[in-house]
Amino acid sequence: MTKKEQISVTIKPDGQVEVHLEGFGKKCDEYVKILKEVLNAQVKDQKFTSEYYSSTVETDTHTRTKG
Repeated sequence: MTKKEQISVTIKPDGQVEVHLEGFGKKCDEYVKILKEVLNAQVKDQKFTSEYYSSTVETDTHTRTKG
């Protein structure tokens, strides 16, 4: 069973934004980049869960034969 992907965004009264991504594995880097642009934000602190380090990398393999 695949874990459900979830994004939580909290905007604090002082304007700081906290973003928590769950279920993305290493793909979270891509989503953080997009969120930074959308929110016009800079990363002040970044923490990774064990899921980030233990997730498998998806690869796409192509085989070409001469015909």
